[in-house]
Amino acid sequence: MAGGKSSKNQDSGKGKSNKTEDSGKEKANQTEDSGKETAKPMSRSARAGLKFPVGRIHRHLKSRTTSHVRVGATAAVYSATIMEYLTSEVIEMAGMASKDHNAKRITARHLQLAIRGDEDLTNLVKAIIPGGGVIPHIHAPLLPKDEESPGPEDPEPEKSQEEETDEEAENEDDEKKEKKAE
Repeated sequence: MAGGKSSKNQDSGKGKSNKTEDSGKEKANQTEDSGKETAKPMSRSARAGLKFPVGRIHRHLKSRTTSHVRVGATAAVYSATIMEYLTSEVIEMAGMASKDHNAKRITARHLQLAIRGDEDLTNLVKAIIPGGGVIPHIHAPLLPKDEESPGPEDPEPEKSQEEETDEEAENEDDEKKEKKAE
């Protein structure tokens, strides 16, 4: 029996240490059960699924108001969303322009071509991009005249056999329509 008592004492000793460990686990379980878990802090950008910093934009919106009015939290999220979308559009089109020029890097020239190539972005971005160059454009009066159009001295170009058969078929159709109309 003495051995039994010692085993109980050993068990009770283990039980005490287990109780302290268990009490910590029970507290953790209680917080899980009550729904009040301590979650990792999550940024507003991560919550919105954005790369642009919502908190920083919110801070700048608040500091830039002249009458120091309140700025809603969704205003910063909306602004960050718009800026991220426009940035991705410009970068995508500049990337395509760089591929057209067989370049691996996007330069100021590619940004200029991307922005000026899109009508909406041209209206939005009125700034001059340093190092962007100019958009290639030749005014219509400066272009050479078409050689295909006959001039006053040139005789009328000869028609191919296909064009002659097409005209004959059209003439026959017109004659049939006139007969039906009478």
